[in-house]
Formats: sequence, structure tokens, C-alpha cells
Amino acid sequence: MITGRDIIYISSIEWDILWQAHQEIARRLANAGNRVLYIENTGVRAPGLKDTKRVASRLGRWLRAQRTGGTREVAKNIFVYSPLVLPPFGQPWQRLLNRHVCLRQLNRITRAMGIRDPVLWTHLPTDTAVDIIRTHRTDRSVVVYYNCADFSYLAPKAKRLEKSEQELVRLSDIVFATCSEMAARLSRDIRTAHVFPPGVDMAAFPEEPGTETGDRFDPLSLSMLPQPIIGYVGGLHRLVDYDLVATLAKARPSWSWVFLGTHQVSVDKL
Repeated sequence: MITGRDIIYISSIEWDILWQAHQEIARRLANAGNRVLYIENTGVRAPGLKDTKRVASRLGRWLRAQRTGGTREVAKNIFVYSPLVLPPFGQPWQRLLNRHVCLRQLNRITRAMGIRDPVLWTHLPTDTAVDIIRTHRTDRSVVVYYNCADFSYLAPKAKRLEKSEQELVRLSDIVFATCSEMAARLSRDIRTAHVFPPGVDMAAFPEEPGTETGDRFDPLSLSMLPQPIIGYVGGLHRLVDYDLVATLAKARPSWSWVFLGTHQVSVDKL
């Protein structure tokens, strides 16, 4: 584990949202003695009406952070920046405005924090992320791209996103991907992408104190369910194929299907 470094961490999610690999990696880097500037999601598309609450929440966090120099300290060595930024892949004037507003404020923050030669870690392949990296990279910096999703399914300007991602891969010193399919796609350029699959922090699920050896803590009584158990842990969002799951469950009624996670859409089909 590296230690003693400044890390500018460009996330694709907010800090306070459902805990995922983004926050977990940032936390582990901070616990190892690195200082992490966690930049919340700058987006891959323009927000719509359904995003009104999220946009208002971002504005509130940004305003509150102005009292403390533009960031908020959420844990030891972790400082969160909630930027006000226009969506990526817009008109040239939009990218120019982002540079004059968002990047200028970010530059003030990094100078005030004394950040030098940072590790630049990004989960986003957008032109906004590329601009941040180009602005803050030095000869001693290391650029890391960790692809956790195929954003072409989310970004309406998929061609421009692909071009931006190719530029990011060329800038990167190391590229990670969550699965072999995405690693193969990213390895078509000059870099070889390494498979870095999602993981689980087992220490976050301790056994009940006082249990005897071999008597595992089982609060959901999963051990009582018929075998096999088909399990999923994570957000129950729109990208889960609920029609497929329902069809499979009907075809195998003697199996147990267990889903643990926050309901982000209706799960009535299950």
C-alpha cells in the first residue's frame, strides 16, 4: 500500500450515497496515511427533471463547503469537494466555463491544501475528468483510471465519451476494469487494462460477539433457506434485469433467491 501521498480522487458517485467501491477505496487509501481529495460526481450527461433533488442537494453542499475553504472533511485524511459544473461533452463555451469556474476553484483548493505531485485517480472517462488530470498532473504524478461501468449506456453522446476515454487511457499510467470484457475493450489502446473486480469488506460483517466457533452469526436465517441460494448484494437499481430474475425464479421454485440492497426502483416483479 502506498502512503504519504496526496491523491485527487475523481469519483462517479457522491460521498454520502450508497457505500460502494469508490468510497471504500478512498477510505483505505486515507487509512494508509495518504491524503485524499474526493471529487464528487461531475456527471456523464445533462441532468433532467428527475435529478432536481440531487442537483439541489449538490448546491447545498457546495454552499456549506464555502465556509471551510470549499471542501468538507468527512473522515481523517478525506476531504470532499462538491463541484458546481456544467455537464461534459457540451459546447466549447461550456467546457471553457467549467475551466474558469470549477477548475479555478479546484486549483485554489489544492494550493491551499499544499497538494503537490498528486496521484490522480479517476472513475470517470469524461472531458471534465481529463481537464482535471491535465491541470494537476506533474512529472512525478501517477494517473490511474478505474473503469467501473460502461458509461456509453448512460451518456447520450457515446461517441464523444469514447474519444475522451481513449485520451484518458493514453494519459494513464495504469488502467483497471471491473471485468474481463471491459478490460479487453480498454486494452485496445497502448495500455493493458488489469481486471480489478469488486470486493466485499468482510470485516464490516462481523460475527456476533460470544458466538461459539463454527456457530456463525446468521441474522437473516439464511442457513434455514433451501439450497442452492442465488445471492446478490448491491443497489437494486434499474440496471438489474428483473424480468429475467422473475423468469428464472419461476423456472426454479425450489431454489432460494436472496437480494440485499437499497431499493432504487420498484421490485414488484419479484
